[in-house]
Amino acid sequence: MARLFLLCALSVCLVTEAAASVTLVEDRLDLDALLWANVSWMMSSKSGFGSPGFKFYRRGAFVGLTGKVTSYASMRLYIDAGSLWQNPALDVYADFAWQNGIGLRAGQFKCPLGFEAMTEDRDLRMIEYSVVKRYWKPADQRDVGVLLTYTRSGVDAAVAVVNGNGRGAGFKDENNSKDASVRFALAPWREGGPEFAVRGYVGRWKAASLPYYSGAVEFRLLRGPLQIVTEAQYAKVQFNENAALLGRTSFYVQASYDFGLLEPVGRVQMEDESDDKYELGLTGGVTVRLVGDWLKLAVQYDYFRKEAVVYPQLAGTEQGLLWQLQAAI
Repeated sequence: MARLFLLCALSVCLVTEAAASVTLVEDRLDLDALLWANVSWMMSSKSGFGSPGFKFYRRGAFVGLTGKVTSYASMRLYIDAGSLWQNPALDVYADFAWQNGIGLRAGQFKCPLGFEAMTEDRDLRMIEYSVVKRYWKPADQRDVGVLLTYTRSGVDAAVAVVNGNGRGAGFKDENNSKDASVRFALAPWREGGPEFAVRGYVGRWKAASLPYYSGAVEFRLLRGPLQIVTEAQYAKVQFNENAALLGRTSFYVQASYDFGLLEPVGRVQMEDESDDKYELGLTGGVTVRLVGDWLKLAVQYDYFRKEAVVYPQLAGTEQGLLWQLQAAI
């Protein structure tokens, strides 16, 4: 434990020096950066808890550049500088946003896959994504294609046509099919009222062009310091040519309350696999703003329970403590 506190103290010193704002070209080129340093201590086994496991993971060093071309056109480059030799590009796109609410994006970007997926990295309340992420779409949440949006008077609509490979495949399509993602969100009341959304994804994945479908309903309430978000998703996936389509049902409910210096957060989540297993997860923790939103420390406790009949080796429990230090400019 003493080593952990020493590590956190050293990390705070390092990222505090790094968190310096830089103006590149006024009104033309903006720079943003985000640093994550993570530690976890986990215990898991099929019956009872096994030996503790201590590890560092998901160290992210994200750097973004936004270039403003005209009043309605811009460009975005967002990379993970911590993996320069392993496909570092996250966002690479041209963006057009007109005054009538219509927008067009072309390149590699986040698909419209729900409140959690579309939240900026620096604004995420939880250290890890929910189980709903597992079946948003094939591969990564980012993909290559085009995105058409419309935002006006409490209505937010989006339609994306993408390769379906995720960002790991670069700009090559692994099959001849294109995937489509559609989302419609409605905020019928003024700011601070509830938001409702539905979304769907239809595609083909892998070289064999296997079917992949998902649909979800979403709800979010932002009222002052209180935030409540929930999503429920159902997916049908074929994992290989000889397998049948299998169902995957998942949901989460997440709540947080911002006191300024401290922001406690909690989440309940569950996934049910139609062919055998279900998984229940509970997460609770708190984020401490060491220097506003520039430097934050999140500490969270995770508990997961998995039940399986056909494959009992998949059953068991897992719990752990997660730490994440975040520095952002």
